[in-house]
Amino acid sequence: MHKLLTRQLKKAFGRDFQIEGASSELKGLLTSVSDAYVEFSNERKFLEHTLEKSSQELTSANRLITEKNKKLNVQVEAVSHSKAFLNRLIDSVPMFILTLNTDLKIISSNSKFLDSTNKDYSSFLSILPDKKSRVIFQKECESLLAQKVEFIHNDMDLLDSFNNTLYITWTHTMVEDEEGNQVILSIGSDLTHRKEAENAMHWLAHNDSLTGIGNRRAFQEDLKHAIQSKSYGALAFIDVNHFKQINDLQGHSVGDQVLINIANTLKEETRSNDYISRLAGDEFMVIMCRVNEEVIDGLLNKLLAALNSFVTLEDGTKLPYTVSIGVALFPQHASDEQSLIVKADLAMYQAKKAGLGRWHVFNPEEDDFSNLHEDSRRIHSLKKAIEDSRMQLYYQPILKLDEIVISHYEVLLRMVDEKGNLVFPGSFIPAAERMGLIREVDEWVLGHALQQLALHLPSMPDLKFTVNISAPSLQSQDFPKILQQALWDSGVPASQLLIELTETAYIDNFDQVLKNLKQVDKLGVAIALDDFGVGFSSFSYLKKMPLSYVKLDGSYVKDLLNVPEDQVFVESVSKMVQAFGMKTIAEFVGDEATCKRLLELGVSYGQGFFIGQPKPYLASLDEIKQNIQ
Repeated sequence: MHKLLTRQLKKAFGRDFQIEGASSELKGLLTSVSDAYVEFSNERKFLEHTLEKSSQELTSANRLITEKNKKLNVQVEAVSHSKAFLNRLIDSVPMFILTLNTDLKIISSNSKFLDSTNKDYSSFLSILPDKKSRVIFQKECESLLAQKVEFIHNDMDLLDSFNNTLYITWTHTMVEDEEGNQVILSIGSDLTHRKEAENAMHWLAHNDSLTGIGNRRAFQEDLKHAIQSKSYGALAFIDVNHFKQINDLQGHSVGDQVLINIANTLKEETRSNDYISRLAGDEFMVIMCRVNEEVIDGLLNKLLAALNSFVTLEDGTKLPYTVSIGVALFPQHASDEQSLIVKADLAMYQAKKAGLGRWHVFNPEEDDFSNLHEDSRRIHSLKKAIEDSRMQLYYQPILKLDEIVISHYEVLLRMVDEKGNLVFPGSFIPAAERMGLIREVDEWVLGHALQQLALHLPSMPDLKFTVNISAPSLQSQDFPKILQQALWDSGVPASQLLIELTETAYIDNFDQVLKNLKQVDKLGVAIALDDFGVGFSSFSYLKKMPLSYVKLDGSYVKDLLNVPEDQVFVESVSKMVQAFGMKTIAEFVGDEATCKRLLELGVSYGQGFFIGQPKPYLASLDEIKQNIQ
């Protein structure tokens, strides 16, 4: 009997109830009920087992679903981050990115495009600048949509939000969107800066950066075009006179302003069909089209009057400048570029010879190339001699007349040509001055003279050298610094050096020279004035300059004994110089009688062939005395 049924019967009939005492019918019924209980219990256990198993399966499934949800959430978050990153990337990339549908309507655009254009474009066609480009783009898109091509390109000028022109190059290709639809991806690259750089490079390749007019390349192209056009005209070669001195004296900013003024004047004074250019440095070219000898004089007079002008300095003073112009006509004088340039250059050289601030038209009957070639040859020889160490220093003694002792030696320059012949300064210094090489020569002499002085000082502690300084060097603002550096480099005391200048070195720019001389004097370097008495305009300058020595020009000395007027002049200058605390030096001393007379007239020092000729070595006092005897 099932336990549950037994408990129920005892509960209903009492604890003493026994099933054995029940009737057979009741027993049968109870047996059936008991069997039903057993069957129900078995079914319940089975059901519980099934439920437990299902619960376990559901728990496992739920756990799996939870894990999958977590993974899916991670993936969704990653996709979201990736999409956000992609959107930021697209918005931050320095390109225009658009998507278009097959009708070329704009579906989407990145921030770069929106911010740059600040316009609501509905179709890509509306971006294109004209009808022709729209028709071309539509035809190309038909090929792209038909998959005949993988991509297409087009370039355009696009106005940005500030109405600045952008140069954009586009690339268009087919892609699928998220729903699998075919769309056009359009990527535009902003090549504005590159285009501007290319334009700037092209401008710089054909224009002078300082003045803004054409440069050498532009000039060559313009001249070639003018000659090949079979027309006629004139080539004007313009050179600024003493431009190097302007640069040295006033600084490069003033020199640049002179060049800019000249370029601006050329723009104003030439015609629209003329070509103007700056060849190099202070050289300008003007190609005058359809100009002949009948009108050239009037054009040049007008042009020269405008070009000879001035610049205003910071202190308000006006610095004048002039130009020289040489002109050659084509095809009369030459029908090729190089010959025309050479003849215009030669004409300019002839204009300079006639005086500053003038013009000259090439004359085949009068003008030749000999002078130009000779200057060029001399300068080439001088540069080559410096490079090949064929420059030599010679030394001429200067004697203290009352004691018959060597006061110092004047350093003189000689050049040895390629054949070994000695070349004197008169053959190459004028050309060096004309061609702007004289400062380089001065610095070479100064540096090498101090080197030689440094070598001799240990054995000759009282030795002194005099070095000649030219006008351009002495007038340059940086001369005192150059001199000081040369002294430092050599280790020579400033008291052992004298510099000698001619009156042309200061007469035109006295204020600047005086300023330089005062700085030189502060260094402790003595100063001598050369060639005193020739063309000198004011004795009062002697009082202003910090001179130690004044050199009498040799024209007053070489015939001193026979010309009483020269004796009066020498004596007067000697007394005046002594009153200023200076000493006089006489050049061209040719004999003993002149030495004695000079001493009587108050001259302190003598120099000349009688005392000693220039030698490539330091002549000793014994050698000098022997020469005098």
